[in-house]
Amino acid sequence: MIIGSHYNFNQDSTRYKSEILSDFIRDRNKLPRNLIVYFVVGTEIYNSGGLVPARSVLAGRYIYQGVVKQFTAISVSGNNAQHSVK
Repeated sequence: MIIGSHYNFNQDSTRYKSEILSDFIRDRNKLPRNLIVYFVVGTEIYNSGGLVPARSVLAGRYIYQGVVKQFTAISVSGNNAQHSVK
């Protein structure tokens, strides 16, 4: 289970991929094929958890989709769904 990991740092677009995201994508074939991944992103206003853009978190799908056995993305929104406690 991955919760709020900002793979693309503060980027709100995947046109630019951070070095770490690019590295993970490059090496994604090293992941176990039987891996089941749950990906949780929390947002206050549907596009950001306050500190990290939701798209930065969701960019992680480029690492896991089509490689692991199962990939499920879960989006939680509302006042208590922010990236960190204020």
